Amino acid sequence: MNLSEKILYCRQKAGLSQEELAGILRVSSQSISKWETGTSTPEVDKLLLLAKTFGVSTDWLLSEDEPSQDIPSNKRDSDVTGSEPPADSRSFDYRNLPKFIASLARKYGWLAGVYIAISGAIIVGSGFLVRAITRLILRDVINEVTNIARPAMHIFITIIFVMGGIGIVSGTVLAFVLKKKAKDKRQDG
Repeated sequence: MNLSEKILYCRQKAGLSQEELAGILRVSSQSISKWETGTSTPEVDKLLLLAKTFGVSTDWLLSEDEPSQDIPSNKRDSDVTGSEPPADSRSFDYRNLPKFIASLARKYGWLAGVYIAISGAIIVGSGFLVRAITRLILRDVINEVTNIARPAMHIFITIIFVMGGIGIVSGTVLAFVLKKKAKDKRQDG
């Protein structure tokens, strides 16, 4: 059986008319007719909807195999409602994406704290690097020019250390608090 024969076979087995299938797939009934006669083929996204609607795999639809899969008959009564194809366990419902992101934030939000703490440690490390560079390279230049540059460099390096320290402390606290909240929620629910 080729694709066009399988579309016709599955549609008839599901007890759907061309118009009903066209409504589910949001195409014209002429498109369904062309697919079933083999004069045109469905686009990839329509193949996925066809497979979901008929309860078969896209591999089976595209293969030349005979209908060995158990195709549920009269899908009109069970799965096909309105213009929505049946839900497939392998597909992802993007309408639930905000809930999914929120659940990830609740479970793994503490990793943001770890990231902030690591960033703070990197900033502190860069402060040490700046201090070492200024001591080694600029020592002679600063002493020869004026002593005004020395306090400015110390202030700059101190600001780097303070920013890094704040990052380490706040990141550690955030990670600890969010991890504790996630653990408490898991124990409650």
